[in-house]
Amino acid sequence: MRFNLRLKYTFPVLNAHKFQTRKFATSIVARNATDAESSRIRSLFLKGSTGQIAFAQSVEQIPDYNETPQVALIGRTNVGKTSLIGSLLLGAPSKQKGLKPSKRPGSTKALVFHSFKRKASISKEMILVDLPGYGYGSHIDQGKMIEKYLSSSTNLRAVFILIDMKVMIKSADLMVMDLLNRFRVPWYIVGTKWDKVKGSHIPGRELEARTKLLSLLKDDTRLYSDEILVTSSQVPKSVDNLRLSIFKKCGLSI
Repeated sequence: MRFNLRLKYTFPVLNAHKFQTRKFATSIVARNATDAESSRIRSLFLKGSTGQIAFAQSVEQIPDYNETPQVALIGRTNVGKTSLIGSLLLGAPSKQKGLKPSKRPGSTKALVFHSFKRKASISKEMILVDLPGYGYGSHIDQGKMIEKYLSSSTNLRAVFILIDMKVMIKSADLMVMDLLNRFRVPWYIVGTKWDKVKGSHIPGRELEARTKLLSLLKDDTRLYSDEILVTSSQVPKSVDNLRLSIFKKCGLSI
């Protein structure tokens, strides 16, 4: 039996007992970084990013980095993932080849692994994984790679599901949440393109948006969903909040 996403690739229904049970730290409540934390976390990310260390274009090419804490980002095609990762690691959406946003849906075809470290003496301290988008322009082989990565990555601390704040949650997003629950992988919602939402500058509008996102979730998908971040690659402070959350998920201090 398979999920029918009416998309180019679908995810199979998974039997959770087939995969090993993993224990994760208690989830951290989302909060805004203080000015001091923003300055510190931004500096750590921009100085500590060592670039792309691996690409996987097939199941066989997925590397084994299970000795290193990992977080992954996933979302529908054209959700703004490339811009956000560029802002996270480089401070701007398009400074590095491979991180330049594309107007063509499904431009991320491979699993892309980015490493981070704070000391020259360590090879890598944390890995950020860019997973291919699902939906329009995607391919079934990308779905198979995602399933393989999720089932084999025993040090995957969290998956951030990116949601376009102009579009909100769709059925495909709910199916991905169910997939992650079946793999027992903690997931969190990150709203993107907040600056493009009409009235986003109005006080209280962001809280309304977060509340609406939660209302769109099914009752059985709330396991890891209480933390919702709202970001824009054009608003540095919002990206700092995500950086801080990533650090905490990986057990790193600032």
